[in-house]
Amino acid sequence: AASPDSTKDPDSTRADMGAYYYHQSLSNFSLSNPVNNNLITTVQPIFNWNSSVPSGEEPIKYNLYFSKSMSFADSLTTVVQNITNDNYALPDPLDDYTEYYWKVLAKNPWSLEKWSNETWKFSVNTDTLAPEISDLPVISFNEDDSVTVLNSTWYPYVHDVATDDSLLIYEITPGKNVAVTQIDKGYLLKAKVNWFGLDTLQLKVTDFGNLNSKSPLIVDVKSVNDLPEFIGLPDSLSFFGDTTFSFIIWDYVNDIETSDSLLIYSFQAETDSLLINFESTTGTVELSSSGFIGTTKLFLTATDDSLASVSDTIFVTVKKSITSIADINDLIPNEYILFQNYPNPFNPTTTLTFGLPEPSFVKIEIFNMLGQKVLSLYEGEKSAGYHKIVWNAQAYSSGIYIYRLIAKGNKNITLIKRMILLK
Repeated sequence: AASPDSTKDPDSTRADMGAYYYHQSLSNFSLSNPVNNNLITTVQPIFNWNSSVPSGEEPIKYNLYFSKSMSFADSLTTVVQNITNDNYALPDPLDDYTEYYWKVLAKNPWSLEKWSNETWKFSVNTDTLAPEISDLPVISFNEDDSVTVLNSTWYPYVHDVATDDSLLIYEITPGKNVAVTQIDKGYLLKAKVNWFGLDTLQLKVTDFGNLNSKSPLIVDVKSVNDLPEFIGLPDSLSFFGDTTFSFIIWDYVNDIETSDSLLIYSFQAETDSLLINFESTTGTVELSSSGFIGTTKLFLTATDDSLASVSDTIFVTVKKSITSIADINDLIPNEYILFQNYPNPFNPTTTLTFGLPEPSFVKIEIFNMLGQKVLSLYEGEKSAGYHKIVWNAQAYSSGIYIYRLIAKGNKNITLIKRMILLK
């Protein structure tokens, strides 16, 4: 369309002018290049957008806005005005490694304006090389411990021509046995419980242009000796002076790194009259008395192959044996008690001793390690005091057996112990 008819009165009615402007309205138009969210590798891009006016319409002009600010703050924004084409080549370079926002304003000769449909963003980065990673140091820490690795740890080993070390993105990928937790400005590395050795992680370094490099990261978890420990060791035990008492020390000790049979054991009593015999092939400790009656302390020590040791104490009471009817009144226990069988291990007979604080109905049963009852050894009434029952296991095979005492008096009691038949 041409400009308003020159023959018209300059003071033409507003209705006439409005009808003219309506035909000259601007069409919607969109941006073309640089593409939204794109990374460009030149500091002097060519901006392109689609034309706002159909062919044959009056020519219009464009204002190009590009800014380092999403809000197009004045101090960070450049405006190129009155561009007559739908493209513009920047004569001056943009700042490298910088993010920009851009949009276009279209204007016709009669001051009608329309903004582009969108505002787009792009980043300038002329660096096409990924960060370089030199040989990384081995990260070491102790077993069952952890280590914090800050991002700054990698600065001496990483180089990027365009991005400062502090602006690079550092990521550590976990290994097979070492876990990784991201923390502020770094990562926390921690191995599986009780694990030690070498594990391979991965360090990934990414620059401003989203270029990255990866490198193996070796982690050395140093072995730390774990102390052996006593578990469930009784505080006290007792037996008659004319018998022996035995228990398996392996049942009460644990070492994560050394098997029970390879630990070194030592035993010492406060009195020389408490005799101690240790059978290292079975872990059996046998106690007997050489005329001693009373209570003494038994000191136990377990030492591993790194000479780390643990010690504990058991109070041992040696009781007077029943030698006459008169002794019975002095040998009634205060509570129900089941002693360790003697001998143990045994072949083929062993004696089971138990004490009752009151007359009770007693049942003694034998079970195998599968929990199956193999024998009901005794069932009947027993008076208060100490009693012995002998089991002849001639017909049974070697193995570990469970013996259970069930006593019913004023209250019901169940006591259980293990014994070893060794043929």
